[in-house]
Amino acid sequence: MEPKMNEETELTADEQNVLEQIREIKAFYSYLLNYGLVIALLFLINFIAMPDYIWAIWPALGWGIYVAWHGLNAFDVVNFFGPEWEKKQLEKRLGRKL
Repeated sequence: MEPKMNEETELTADEQNVLEQIREIKAFYSYLLNYGLVIALLFLINFIAMPDYIWAIWPALGWGIYVAWHGLNAFDVVNFFGPEWEKKQLEKRLGRKL
């Protein structure tokens, strides 16, 4: 039987990092689902109300860039603010090496 994950379960630093990454991936999929639903609705409204001008492309592009960036960060493709950055910032503010 697997132990339940709760706030009382003590995790190692590596386990905490992996859990944080899993939560970031979960958040990305949630954003992606919301993006797909809202953009589909906007395109539907666009084609019903103003089929001559496709204005829904603009929110799709703007929000799509954010969703893509979120995905790149969640899957560690681009990770400017990852654990190494956090460690450097912590050392900088503490004034010592960890």
